Amino acid sequence: MQQGKTAPVAGNREVIALFERWLLKAKEGSLNHCTVTVCESPNLMACDFAGAIEMDFAVEYALDTLKKKMAQARANRSSPEPDPGMTADHVCYNLAAYPISFDFLPWLVDAEMTRRREKAPSPLKVAFSYGRDLDTGFNTEYRKNMMAGVIWPLLGLIGAVEDPKAIKGRSKQMYVYKDVTKASRNGEEVPRFKPSDLAVKTIQNYAEDEVVTITLREAEHWPHRNSNIEEWVKFALYLEEQGETVVFVRDTCKAMEPLINHRTCPRASVNLDVRMALYESAKCNLFVANGPWNLALFGTRPWLMFNEISDSDQFIPNTPKWWKEFQGINPGEQFPWSQSDQRIVWESDSYENLCKAWKELNDHTGTSDNADRTTGAAVTGVLQSRKA
Repeated sequence: MQQGKTAPVAGNREVIALFERWLLKAKEGSLNHCTVTVCESPNLMACDFAGAIEMDFAVEYALDTLKKKMAQARANRSSPEPDPGMTADHVCYNLAAYPISFDFLPWLVDAEMTRRREKAPSPLKVAFSYGRDLDTGFNTEYRKNMMAGVIWPLLGLIGAVEDPKAIKGRSKQMYVYKDVTKASRNGEEVPRFKPSDLAVKTIQNYAEDEVVTITLREAEHWPHRNSNIEEWVKFALYLEEQGETVVFVRDTCKAMEPLINHRTCPRASVNLDVRMALYESAKCNLFVANGPWNLALFGTRPWLMFNEISDSDQFIPNTPKWWKEFQGINPGEQFPWSQSDQRIVWESDSYENLCKAWKELNDHTGTSDNADRTTGAAVTGVLQSRKA
Protein backbone atom coordinates (compact mmCIF):
# COMPACT_ATOMS: atom_id res chain seq x y z
CA MET A 1 0.00 0.00 0.00
CA GLN A 2 1.31 3.42 -0.87
CA GLN A 3 1.41 6.35 1.48
CA GLY A 4 -0.09 9.74 0.63
CA LYS A 5 -3.41 11.39 -0.10
CA THR A 6 -6.57 9.30 -0.25
CA ALA A 7 -8.51 11.19 -2.95
CA PRO A 8 -9.94 11.04 -5.55
CA VAL A 9 -12.83 8.95 -4.28
CA ALA A 10 -15.63 7.38 -6.27
CA GLY A 11 -17.76 10.13 -7.80
CA ASN A 12 -15.05 12.78 -7.48
CA ARG A 13 -14.38 12.80 -11.22
CA GLU A 14 -18.02 13.62 -11.94
CA VAL A 15 -18.05 16.36 -9.26
CA ILE A 16 -14.99 18.02 -10.79
CA ALA A 17 -16.53 17.85 -14.27
CA LEU A 18 -19.71 19.52 -12.95
CA PHE A 19 -17.80 22.37 -11.28
CA GLU A 20 -15.60 22.90 -14.33
CA ARG A 21 -18.61 23.05 -16.63
CA TRP A 22 -20.36 25.68 -14.54
CA LEU A 23 -17.15 27.62 -13.86
CA LEU A 24 -16.78 28.11 -17.61
CA LYS A 25 -20.36 29.34 -17.76
CA ALA A 26 -19.79 31.72 -14.83
CA LYS A 27 -16.72 33.21 -16.50
CA GLU A 28 -18.87 34.23 -19.45
CA GLY A 29 -20.20 36.92 -17.09
CA SER A 30 -23.94 36.28 -17.19
CA LEU A 31 -24.49 34.26 -14.01
CA ASN A 32 -25.26 36.37 -10.93
CA HIS A 33 -26.14 33.76 -8.28
CA CYS A 34 -25.01 30.27 -7.36
CA THR A 35 -26.16 27.71 -4.79
CA VAL A 36 -24.02 24.66 -3.96
CA THR A 37 -24.55 21.47 -1.97
CA VAL A 38 -21.62 19.10 -1.39
CA CYS A 39 -21.32 15.72 0.30
CA GLU A 40 -18.41 13.65 1.59
CA SER A 41 -18.71 9.97 2.45
CA PRO A 42 -19.98 8.55 4.68
CA ASN A 43 -22.32 11.24 6.06
CA LEU A 44 -20.78 14.72 5.80
CA MET A 45 -22.57 17.48 3.91
CA ALA A 46 -22.43 21.26 3.45
CA CYS A 47 -24.08 23.99 1.41
CA ASP A 48 -23.21 27.51 0.35
CA PHE A 49 -24.41 30.32 -1.87
CA ALA A 50 -23.12 33.56 -3.34
CA GLY A 51 -24.26 36.31 -5.71
CA ALA A 52 -26.88 39.01 -6.04
CA ILE A 53 -29.39 38.93 -3.18
CA GLU A 54 -32.26 40.00 -5.43
CA MET A 55 -32.14 36.54 -7.01
CA ASP A 56 -33.40 34.87 -3.83
CA PHE A 57 -36.89 34.43 -5.28
CA ALA A 58 -35.48 32.48 -8.25
CA VAL A 59 -33.20 30.36 -6.07
CA GLU A 60 -36.10 28.93 -4.08
CA TYR A 61 -37.85 27.95 -7.31
CA ALA A 62 -34.61 26.41 -8.61
CA LEU A 63 -34.18 24.38 -5.41
CA ASP A 64 -37.74 23.04 -5.69
CA THR A 65 -37.06 22.12 -9.32
CA LEU A 66 -33.80 20.40 -8.32
CA LYS A 67 -35.60 18.29 -5.71
CA LYS A 68 -38.12 17.21 -8.35
CA LYS A 69 -35.36 16.31 -10.79
CA MET A 70 -33.56 14.25 -8.11
CA ALA A 71 -36.81 12.47 -7.25
CA GLN A 72 -37.34 11.65 -10.92
CA ALA A 73 -33.77 10.36 -11.14
CA ARG A 74 -34.33 8.11 -8.10
CA ALA A 75 -37.53 6.77 -9.64
CA ASN A 76 -35.70 6.07 -12.88
CA ARG A 77 -33.04 4.12 -10.97
CA SER A 78 -35.56 2.04 -9.01
CA SER A 79 -35.57 -1.72 -9.47
CA PRO A 80 -38.40 -3.47 -11.32
CA GLU A 81 -41.13 -4.74 -9.01
CA PRO A 82 -40.19 -8.36 -8.19
CA ASP A 83 -42.55 -11.22 -8.94
CA PRO A 84 -43.00 -13.20 -5.68
CA GLY A 85 -43.77 -16.30 -7.72
CA MET A 86 -40.30 -16.44 -9.27
CA THR A 87 -37.93 -19.02 -7.80
CA ALA A 88 -34.42 -18.32 -6.50
CA ASP A 89 -32.79 -19.14 -9.84
CA HIS A 90 -34.16 -15.84 -11.24
CA VAL A 91 -32.41 -12.69 -10.01
CA CYS A 92 -32.15 -9.10 -11.23
CA TYR A 93 -29.18 -6.76 -10.87
CA ASN A 94 -30.10 -3.09 -11.11
CA LEU A 95 -27.27 -1.41 -13.03
CA ALA A 96 -28.91 1.97 -12.63
CA ALA A 97 -28.57 1.90 -8.83
CA TYR A 98 -26.15 -0.89 -7.86
CA PRO A 99 -22.35 -0.75 -8.18
CA ILE A 100 -20.79 -1.63 -11.54
CA SER A 101 -17.54 -3.02 -10.22
CA PHE A 102 -16.17 -6.09 -8.49
CA ASP A 103 -18.87 -5.40 -5.86
CA PHE A 104 -21.07 -7.40 -8.21
CA LEU A 105 -19.07 -10.50 -7.27
CA PRO A 106 -20.32 -10.86 -3.64
CA TRP A 107 -23.86 -10.23 -4.90
CA LEU A 108 -23.47 -13.01 -7.48
CA VAL A 109 -21.99 -15.51 -5.02
CA ASP A 110 -24.78 -14.80 -2.53
CA ALA A 111 -27.42 -15.28 -5.25
CA GLU A 112 -25.92 -18.61 -6.34
CA MET A 113 -25.75 -19.85 -2.73
CA THR A 114 -29.38 -18.83 -2.22
CA ARG A 115 -30.37 -20.76 -5.36
CA ARG A 116 -28.62 -23.87 -4.06
CA ARG A 117 -30.04 -23.43 -0.56
CA GLU A 118 -33.59 -23.29 -1.91
CA LYS A 119 -32.89 -26.12 -4.38
CA ALA A 120 -33.96 -24.02 -7.35
CA PRO A 121 -32.96 -25.35 -10.78
CA SER A 122 -29.64 -24.43 -12.35
CA PRO A 123 -28.24 -22.38 -13.88
CA LEU A 124 -28.66 -19.10 -12.05
CA LYS A 125 -30.44 -16.72 -14.43
CA VAL A 126 -29.49 -13.05 -14.16
CA ALA A 127 -31.29 -10.10 -15.75
CA PHE A 128 -29.88 -6.58 -15.80
CA SER A 129 -32.02 -3.50 -15.29
CA TYR A 130 -30.70 -0.36 -17.00
CA GLY A 131 -33.11 2.13 -15.43
CA ARG A 132 -36.63 3.01 -16.45
CA ASP A 133 -35.17 5.02 -19.36
CA LEU A 134 -33.20 1.90 -20.41
CA ASP A 135 -30.00 3.95 -20.49
CA THR A 136 -28.95 5.01 -16.97
CA GLY A 137 -27.00 1.84 -16.29
CA PHE A 138 -25.03 2.23 -19.50
CA ASN A 139 -24.63 5.99 -19.84
CA THR A 140 -20.84 6.37 -19.45
CA GLU A 141 -17.83 4.72 -21.03
CA TYR A 142 -16.65 3.60 -17.60
CA ARG A 143 -19.88 1.72 -16.94
CA LYS A 144 -19.80 0.14 -20.40
CA ASN A 145 -16.21 -0.98 -19.90
CA MET A 146 -16.96 -2.46 -16.47
CA MET A 147 -19.93 -4.36 -17.89
CA ALA A 148 -17.84 -5.85 -20.68
CA GLY A 149 -14.73 -6.44 -18.61
CA VAL A 150 -16.10 -7.55 -15.22
CA ILE A 151 -19.86 -8.02 -14.91
CA TRP A 152 -20.61 -10.25 -17.91
CA PRO A 153 -17.45 -12.41 -17.56
CA LEU A 154 -18.24 -13.13 -13.90
CA LEU A 155 -21.46 -14.87 -14.94
CA GLY A 156 -19.52 -17.50 -16.85
CA LEU A 157 -17.03 -18.08 -14.05
CA ILE A 158 -19.79 -19.14 -11.65
CA GLY A 159 -21.90 -20.95 -14.26
CA ALA A 160 -24.69 -18.35 -14.42
CA VAL A 161 -26.37 -17.07 -17.58
CA GLU A 162 -27.93 -13.79 -18.60
CA ASP A 163 -31.69 -14.10 -19.07
CA PRO A 164 -33.95 -11.06 -19.62
CA LYS A 165 -36.91 -13.13 -18.37
CA ALA A 166 -35.46 -12.80 -14.86
CA ILE A 167 -36.08 -9.03 -14.86
CA LYS A 168 -38.73 -9.45 -12.14
CA GLY A 169 -36.57 -11.84 -10.15
CA ARG A 170 -35.14 -11.19 -6.71
CA SER A 171 -33.03 -8.07 -6.31
CA LYS A 172 -31.11 -8.18 -3.05
CA GLN A 173 -28.99 -5.14 -2.26
CA MET A 174 -25.94 -6.85 -0.79
CA TYR A 175 -22.43 -6.21 -2.13
CA VAL A 176 -20.38 -7.56 0.78
CA TYR A 177 -19.67 -11.04 2.16
CA LYS A 178 -21.54 -10.89 5.46
CA ASP A 179 -24.29 -13.33 4.43
CA VAL A 180 -21.86 -15.56 2.51
CA THR A 181 -19.67 -15.79 5.62
CA LYS A 182 -22.66 -16.67 7.79
CA ALA A 183 -23.85 -19.36 5.36
CA SER A 184 -20.37 -20.86 5.13
CA ARG A 185 -20.11 -21.06 8.90
CA ASN A 186 -23.46 -22.85 8.88
CA GLY A 187 -21.94 -25.55 6.70
CA GLU A 188 -23.03 -24.41 3.23
CA GLU A 189 -20.63 -24.98 0.36
CA VAL A 190 -19.26 -21.83 -1.22
CA PRO A 191 -19.08 -21.77 -5.06
CA ARG A 192 -15.71 -21.90 -6.79
CA PHE A 193 -15.01 -19.96 -9.95
CA LYS A 194 -13.98 -21.93 -13.01
CA PRO A 195 -12.36 -20.46 -16.14
CA SER A 196 -13.41 -21.56 -19.62
CA ASP A 197 -11.54 -24.29 -21.48
CA LEU A 198 -10.39 -21.69 -24.00
CA ALA A 199 -8.90 -19.50 -21.26
CA VAL A 200 -7.14 -22.52 -19.74
CA LYS A 201 -5.60 -23.36 -23.13
CA THR A 202 -4.55 -19.74 -23.57
CA ILE A 203 -2.65 -19.81 -20.30
CA GLN A 204 -1.12 -23.22 -21.04
CA ASN A 205 0.33 -21.74 -24.21
CA TYR A 206 1.61 -18.74 -22.28
CA ALA A 207 3.04 -20.18 -19.08
CA GLU A 208 5.22 -23.22 -19.53
CA ASP A 209 6.18 -23.21 -15.85
CA GLU A 210 4.08 -22.97 -12.73
CA VAL A 211 4.30 -19.28 -11.85
CA VAL A 212 3.90 -16.98 -8.90
CA THR A 213 1.60 -14.11 -9.86
CA ILE A 214 1.79 -10.61 -8.42
CA THR A 215 -1.33 -8.56 -9.14
CA LEU A 216 -0.81 -4.81 -8.91
CA ARG A 217 -3.30 -2.11 -8.00
CA GLU A 218 -2.36 1.08 -9.88
CA ALA A 219 -5.63 3.03 -9.89
CA GLU A 220 -6.23 6.79 -9.78
CA HIS A 221 -8.98 6.58 -7.14
CA TRP A 222 -7.89 6.04 -3.54
CA PRO A 223 -4.21 5.91 -4.58
CA HIS A 224 -3.09 5.17 -1.01
CA ARG A 225 -4.52 1.67 -1.58
CA ASN A 226 -2.23 1.04 -4.54
CA SER A 227 0.51 -1.57 -4.51
CA ASN A 228 3.91 -0.44 -3.29
CA ILE A 229 5.50 -1.32 -6.61
CA GLU A 230 9.08 -0.73 -5.48
CA GLU A 231 8.65 -3.26 -2.68
CA TRP A 232 6.92 -5.77 -4.95
CA VAL A 233 9.68 -5.56 -7.57
CA LYS A 234 12.26 -6.11 -4.86
CA PHE A 235 10.31 -9.12 -3.63
CA ALA A 236 9.99 -10.50 -7.17
CA LEU A 237 13.77 -10.48 -7.46
CA TYR A 238 13.96 -12.35 -4.16
CA LEU A 239 11.53 -14.99 -5.46
CA GLU A 240 13.47 -15.38 -8.69
CA GLU A 241 16.64 -15.94 -6.68
CA GLN A 242 14.77 -18.82 -5.03
CA GLY A 243 14.10 -20.33 -8.46
CA GLU A 244 10.52 -19.13 -8.89
CA THR A 245 9.00 -17.81 -12.13
CA VAL A 246 7.23 -14.52 -11.40
CA VAL A 247 4.53 -12.94 -13.57
CA PHE A 248 3.14 -9.49 -12.83
CA VAL A 249 -0.51 -8.78 -13.67
CA ARG A 250 -0.70 -5.02 -14.01
CA ASP A 251 -3.82 -2.96 -13.39
CA THR A 252 -6.11 -2.92 -16.42
CA CYS A 253 -5.34 0.77 -17.00
CA LYS A 254 -1.65 -0.12 -17.43
CA ALA A 255 -2.06 -3.53 -19.08
CA MET A 256 0.06 -2.73 -22.13
CA GLU A 257 2.82 -0.90 -20.27
CA PRO A 258 5.88 -3.08 -19.66
CA LEU A 259 7.44 -3.46 -16.23
CA ILE A 260 11.14 -3.16 -16.96
CA ASN A 261 13.05 -6.44 -16.53
CA HIS A 262 9.94 -8.28 -15.34
CA ARG A 263 7.45 -10.53 -17.06
CA THR A 264 3.84 -9.36 -17.35
CA CYS A 265 0.64 -10.90 -18.72
CA PRO A 266 -1.39 -8.21 -20.54
CA ARG A 267 -4.03 -10.75 -21.60
CA ALA A 268 -4.84 -11.44 -17.96
CA SER A 269 -5.03 -7.71 -17.21
CA VAL A 270 -7.78 -7.13 -19.79
CA ASN A 271 -9.61 -10.48 -19.89
CA LEU A 272 -11.23 -11.71 -16.68
CA ASP A 273 -11.56 -15.29 -17.92
CA VAL A 274 -7.86 -15.48 -18.82
CA ARG A 275 -6.99 -13.83 -15.49
CA MET A 276 -8.92 -16.54 -13.64
CA ALA A 277 -7.20 -19.25 -15.69
CA LEU A 278 -3.81 -17.78 -14.81
CA TYR A 279 -4.67 -17.68 -11.11
CA GLU A 280 -5.92 -21.26 -11.22
CA SER A 281 -2.70 -22.46 -12.87
CA ALA A 282 -0.36 -20.60 -10.51
CA LYS A 283 1.77 -21.90 -7.69
CA CYS A 284 0.62 -18.93 -5.63
CA ASN A 285 -1.17 -15.61 -6.25
CA LEU A 286 -0.22 -12.42 -4.41
CA PHE A 287 -2.34 -9.28 -4.00
CA VAL A 288 -3.12 -6.13 -2.12
CA ALA A 289 -6.80 -5.45 -1.40
CA ASN A 290 -8.31 -4.97 -4.84
CA GLY A 291 -11.08 -6.29 -7.06
CA PRO A 292 -9.15 -9.16 -8.73
CA TRP A 293 -8.27 -10.64 -5.34
CA ASN A 294 -11.92 -11.64 -5.05
CA LEU A 295 -11.40 -14.07 -7.93
CA ALA A 296 -8.72 -15.90 -5.99
CA LEU A 297 -10.96 -15.84 -2.91
CA PHE A 298 -13.24 -18.24 -4.80
CA GLY A 299 -10.47 -20.13 -6.54
CA THR A 300 -8.62 -23.30 -5.56
CA ARG A 301 -5.02 -22.13 -5.62
CA PRO A 302 -2.89 -20.65 -2.82
CA TRP A 303 -2.96 -16.88 -2.34
CA LEU A 304 -1.82 -14.13 0.00
CA MET A 305 -3.55 -10.75 0.17
CA PHE A 306 -1.87 -7.91 2.07
CA ASN A 307 -4.23 -5.43 3.69
CA GLU A 308 -3.29 -3.03 6.46
CA ILE A 309 -6.41 -1.52 8.03
CA SER A 310 -6.87 1.34 10.46
CA ASP A 311 -9.65 3.13 12.32
CA SER A 312 -8.38 6.40 10.82
CA ASP A 313 -8.43 5.30 7.17
CA GLN A 314 -10.73 7.57 5.13
CA PHE A 315 -11.61 4.59 2.93
CA ILE A 316 -14.30 3.02 5.10
CA PRO A 317 -13.75 -0.60 3.90
CA ASN A 318 -10.20 -0.30 5.23
CA THR A 319 -11.42 -0.01 8.83
CA PRO A 320 -11.76 -2.83 11.40
CA LYS A 321 -15.41 -1.96 12.07
CA TRP A 322 -16.31 -2.37 8.40
CA TRP A 323 -14.71 -5.82 8.15
CA LYS A 324 -16.59 -7.02 11.20
CA GLU A 325 -19.98 -5.57 10.25
CA PHE A 326 -19.99 -6.10 6.50
CA GLN A 327 -17.60 -8.97 5.81
CA GLY A 328 -18.40 -11.01 8.90
CA ILE A 329 -14.82 -11.47 10.10
CA ASN A 330 -12.64 -9.62 12.56
CA PRO A 331 -9.20 -8.29 11.65
CA GLY A 332 -6.73 -11.13 12.02
CA GLU A 333 -9.32 -13.77 11.04
CA GLN A 334 -9.83 -15.54 7.72
CA PHE A 335 -12.95 -16.27 5.71
CA PRO A 336 -14.34 -19.64 6.79
CA TRP A 337 -14.19 -21.17 3.29
CA SER A 338 -10.55 -20.20 2.73
CA GLN A 339 -8.02 -23.01 2.66
CA SER A 340 -4.97 -23.05 4.91
CA ASP A 341 -2.82 -21.72 2.05
CA GLN A 342 -5.24 -18.89 1.24
CA ARG A 343 -4.64 -16.09 3.71
CA ILE A 344 -5.29 -12.42 4.33
CA VAL A 345 -2.11 -10.90 5.74
CA TRP A 346 -3.28 -8.02 7.92
CA GLU A 347 -0.13 -5.97 7.28
CA SER A 348 1.21 -3.55 4.69
CA ASP A 349 2.95 -4.78 1.54
CA SER A 350 6.45 -3.89 2.70
CA TYR A 351 9.34 -6.05 1.52
CA GLU A 352 9.86 -7.38 5.04
CA ASN A 353 6.19 -8.35 5.38
CA LEU A 354 6.15 -9.98 1.95
CA CYS A 355 9.19 -12.12 2.74
CA LYS A 356 7.88 -13.07 6.17
CA ALA A 357 4.47 -14.13 4.87
CA TRP A 358 6.02 -16.10 2.01
CA LYS A 359 8.28 -17.98 4.43
CA GLU A 360 5.38 -18.75 6.75
CA LEU A 361 3.32 -20.07 3.86
CA ASN A 362 6.22 -22.22 2.65
CA ASP A 363 6.82 -23.56 6.14
CA HIS A 364 3.14 -24.42 6.51
CA THR A 365 2.61 -26.10 3.15
CA GLY A 366 5.93 -27.85 3.37
CA THR A 367 4.71 -29.84 6.39
CA SER A 368 1.01 -30.06 5.56
CA ASP A 369 -0.54 -32.91 3.60
CA ASN A 370 -3.20 -30.43 2.38
CA ALA A 371 -5.91 -32.60 3.92
CA ASP A 372 -7.90 -29.49 4.79
CA ARG A 373 -8.28 -28.27 1.21
CA THR A 374 -12.03 -27.88 0.81
CA THR A 375 -12.10 -28.46 -2.93
CA GLY A 376 -10.65 -31.93 -2.65
CA ALA A 377 -8.15 -31.10 -5.38
CA ALA A 378 -4.81 -32.86 -5.10
CA VAL A 379 -2.06 -30.30 -4.64
CA THR A 380 1.40 -31.70 -4.14
CA GLY A 381 4.37 -29.57 -3.15
CA VAL A 382 2.31 -26.48 -3.83
CA LEU A 383 5.03 -24.06 -2.87
CA GLN A 384 8.08 -26.11 -3.67
CA SER A 385 10.65 -24.74 -6.06
CA ARG A 386 9.81 -25.34 -9.71
CA LYS A 387 13.31 -26.84 -10.02
CA ALA A 388 12.67 -29.47 -7.36
